[in-house]
Amino acid sequence: MLESRYDLGSKISLSGNYTYTDATFDSGVFSGNQISGVAENSARVDINYAISSAINTNLGVTYIGSHFLSGDNANDLSKVSGYSVLDAKFVYTYMDWRFNLRVNNITNRQYAESANSFGSIFPSPERNFLLTIAWNFR
Repeated sequence: MLESRYDLGSKISLSGNYTYTDATFDSGVFSGNQISGVAENSARVDINYAISSAINTNLGVTYIGSHFLSGDNANDLSKVSGYSVLDAKFVYTYMDWRFNLRVNNITNRQYAESANSFGSIFPSPERNFLLTIAWNFR
């Protein structure tokens, strides 16, 4: 895994990571085959902007590479296509309170998070919103 963060100024930062996963069988009938359902490549890039000490925003894109269908340990079938998803987050902090609004899959992209060798496809969640409120006990 590679990870980095760079401050573009006092209020803006750019961060990212890349992961290569060598998920292969070491022995047995499927020795040397890629473990199904596991992508070799994945990455994420985020840009953070601190509007003030109380308000922070984030825009990020996640990439998950192609991988073999779940249950296809022989690696005989086609792969599930890789995909990228754009998300955003808005955080407001007030005293001991923290309000977090997250928008997942902003572009409402349709993709398969996974599929199996029986023909079932598990579609991605559509654009969705998550609001959390937290209180810090001191």
